[in-house]
Amino acid sequence: MKVFPYPITVTKFQFGCRTLMILIMWALKLHPRPKIYKSQIVPVLMLAVAHTMGNLLTHISLGRVAISFTHTIKAMEPFFTVLFSALLLSDVNNGKFYNYSRPTLWVVASLAPIVGGVALASFTKASFNWIGFGSAMASNVTNQSRNVLSKKFMVRKEVI
Repeated sequence: MKVFPYPITVTKFQFGCRTLMILIMWALKLHPRPKIYKSQIVPVLMLAVAHTMGNLLTHISLGRVAISFTHTIKAMEPFFTVLFSALLLSDVNNGKFYNYSRPTLWVVASLAPIVGGVALASFTKASFNWIGFGSAMASNVTNQSRNVLSKKFMVRKEVI
């Protein structure tokens, strides 16, 4: 990103190459094409947008701050996974949680050093930049919401 500072172009190029590779693999029957049902189109598109935004925001952050700082901020991904699992994987109708969504005290306690370390590193970093910091944090949000939503969508029944 320092040599070619165009995060949108880099993101488009990476996704274009990946798309071309999978199309070639499908054409040569090196990998089976997935069956997609009508009920899966909207969730797949939502996950694709989240994935694209996560990559784009990571590229923006890499262009604004040191690579090590971006990865320090992205070390908070487990925190966002736990948070979004608790928020998005609960059954709103009767207030019950799926077994894997309610964090235990030990899980929450294990996140404290991560959050504290990232906060300490952020405020003492010489190359601190709000755009770089914000993009890395937004990347965490989009990537982990994508992961939790994909888990939520996987437990649904397919409707043809």
